[in-house]
Amino acid sequence: MSDVLAAKPSQYFKEKFYFTWASRHIDELDRIARNIVNFLEHNGDEWKPFSKEDYASFNKCDAKDIEEMDKYGYHRHNDDGTVQKNEDGTIKRNENFLSKNSDGTFQVTQSFLNVIDRCKNLLLITKPSQYDRSNTFMGSHFGRSETEQIASNIIFILKKSGDEWKPFSQDDYTNGCTHKVTGSEFSEMDSMVRNGYLKVEGGKYQVTSSFCNAIKEFIDTPQRREKIAKQFEEAKKRGEEYKKNCAEEKLLLISLGSELEGKEDIPFSELQEIAGRHKCRFDKYDRGEHRWDRVRIDFVPPYSGSHNFIGQGFDLQQATKQAIKGVIEKSKEIEHPR
Repeated sequence: MSDVLAAKPSQYFKEKFYFTWASRHIDELDRIARNIVNFLEHNGDEWKPFSKEDYASFNKCDAKDIEEMDKYGYHRHNDDGTVQKNEDGTIKRNENFLSKNSDGTFQVTQSFLNVIDRCKNLLLITKPSQYDRSNTFMGSHFGRSETEQIASNIIFILKKSGDEWKPFSQDDYTNGCTHKVTGSEFSEMDSMVRNGYLKVEGGKYQVTSSFCNAIKEFIDTPQRREKIAKQFEEAKKRGEEYKKNCAEEKLLLISLGSELEGKEDIPFSELQEIAGRHKCRFDKYDRGEHRWDRVRIDFVPPYSGSHNFIGQGFDLQQATKQAIKGVIEKSKEIEHPR
């Protein structure tokens, strides 16, 4: 778990706990988990070891709860939340929600924390400045580009005005934005109020935990920066590969045009051997219910297929001739650009 998102027991919405086992929701685990977190919150507010007797005394319940919770769990996880694997690539056996120490005490595990991760009160553990709004939260759980843009603006003005989750008025929003604010933006905010992303108190808007959860993926953490850097490198590599393939495709097209020149009248069947030599394909489409027969020539992956030629005619021979003519003309245009 990232330090940026580390939370104390007191910083969770305990009523939202939802534990499942083998795709089956178990209400009893929700209750026990709430009791455990409540107990830890009132005993130092830390994720520290505890005895089942102390748990039972505080919650006025049966100590067997802990033994029940100890039966269940998920896959074993690393500190960053990823699933641990064996050397052969297989996933390690399940990690219980609780671990038992040598002195008989119990402690919550990473699996326990992973289950309740979505229940964090992000208003208590994050600041507006920790959310990366560089792409206006595109792809967030808001599901609407209009809402994402408004959310980005809200983060911007809150960051400027103290970097706190404090209430703001329509005037605060208008004066804080660098663009000319329109009435449609306040209509969108009213929609966000109805959807629970904002609330209104004393004539001012207030961000809710649902707002923060909708853009949780944009919290600036070392893991996120590493992920973005990796995606950038992969995109760069794909771009370089695409450029290389496009250059090769042009050379193939030039050689294909050279071989086909003077052979415009060859039958479609003879094109199959030529196709193999130039890494392209020739497909035919019978007339069927349409007026024309069609022949298509293009390049197979990894080439882009940006060069494709379609010939059509009253019969297959005429369509083939027209497609070949298109290849020859384009190959000459590439080899001798105007």
